Amino acid sequence: MDLATLLAHISDALWSMYFMVPILLIGAIYFSYKTRFVQFRLFGAAINKIKKSGSHATEEDEISSFQAFAIGVAARVGTGNMAGVAIAIVTGGPGAIFWMWVMALLGGATAFIEATTAQLFKVPDEEVKYRGGPAYYLKNQLNKPVLAVVFAATLTFGYVYAMLGLQTNTTATAVANQLSLFNPDINTQAVLLVIGALFAIVTAYVIFSGTKEIAKASTVIVSIMTVLYFGMVTLVMILNITKVPAMLGLIVSSAFSAQSVAGGTLGTIISIGFRRGLVSNEAGQGTSANAAAAASTAHPASQGLIQSLGVFTDTILVCTATAFVLLLSGVDMVGSDGIVLTQTAFETTLGHWSSILLTLSLFFFAISTILGMYYYGQSNFEFIFGGHKYLKWYKVSVVVFIFFSAVVQTQALWNFTDIATAVMALINIYALFRLRKYPMLMLKDYEQQLKDGVEDPQFNAEDYELTKDLELWK
Repeated sequence: MDLATLLAHISDALWSMYFMVPILLIGAIYFSYKTRFVQFRLFGAAINKIKKSGSHATEEDEISSFQAFAIGVAARVGTGNMAGVAIAIVTGGPGAIFWMWVMALLGGATAFIEATTAQLFKVPDEEVKYRGGPAYYLKNQLNKPVLAVVFAATLTFGYVYAMLGLQTNTTATAVANQLSLFNPDINTQAVLLVIGALFAIVTAYVIFSGTKEIAKASTVIVSIMTVLYFGMVTLVMILNITKVPAMLGLIVSSAFSAQSVAGGTLGTIISIGFRRGLVSNEAGQGTSANAAAAASTAHPASQGLIQSLGVFTDTILVCTATAFVLLLSGVDMVGSDGIVLTQTAFETTLGHWSSILLTLSLFFFAISTILGMYYYGQSNFEFIFGGHKYLKWYKVSVVVFIFFSAVVQTQALWNFTDIATAVMALINIYALFRLRKYPMLMLKDYEQQLKDGVEDPQFNAEDYELTKDLELWK
């Protein structure tokens, strides 16, 4: 049995209907119930908070709430929103999209809980004022140093590398496919390596410039890719508006069908939807909590609300947009690389120019995810090694891996990502259940201040006798 096959077996076992799926579903339902579906009730408040937070920090070493949101969105919204959605439909049929929606709508509450917890228990940082996340609250609040290191190591040396590889490889494949239309005899390997080198250079420039530059770049890139991608999607929807009702009916009916495109069962459809949904929106796996902890904000719950919007943005908007294009195009959803299917779908509907523009959008999607994922890796690298010591070697390793990942087998990277995601989600959800009283207290305090007419709620730990390990909030 080769490595790729072994990884596939492990991934399928972890993501069966008897393990990860019920754990994630129960966790998301529980947090939604306990917060009284905060992701829906305070959706408007979250939008307003984003508007007021601004894209610039007030101090040189700070990251604003919006910049933290941009890092989170940048990490979430990547090539998986294009290639991953295609893979989900190929493997689980149109019904997999329905279960991605379920995971996102319920997962918004989980995202709120983990982001608020990370904000509350953040620690000082030499470079950007604050850092934190699951590894930090596992060690400092739950006294679980071993679990904290396992989480941090899985994220830093497993998940991050695999996701970086997927971004580079998927984009390189898309470019090679595009160029082959002009010249069928083109040297594909050479194209892949050139794209790998380009990504490595851009990444090196940004990450060696510092974390603040990552935040600034993420803010700009998220804006550009949103305009490019949704502009094309909107055009596809307009041209196929009469097909939309039938498409929505197909997604819902297929979600409860015992048969999938791949000939699987209902369990397969749900599992694929949840698996691709979690990898895409990150709700519960603990990665985006690292970005949430870095933000300078007046109340932990406000950043929780902002980060819950990231789940909505990623799955309900971007993943759904890709799914609609794929299903409306009528392309044969069998075989081929995920990104090639997405390219074909756009080209079939809009013409060859759209495939070129999609490849450009893909470049921004990939770069944004690489920068966001690198920040997650850096935060946890610093946790493992106690600061910035050796950090430059981690940066070098990331750049080198990005270059060579252009020619790595994509399916092996997807399987490795799924395994790392499952490990992190299990550890993080355990921690969130143990610490659940704290984000609930933050939510209660935040809502009470809103009811009292406070426009921008502030939090003071001394008001709740929570001064232990919370010096930043006194």
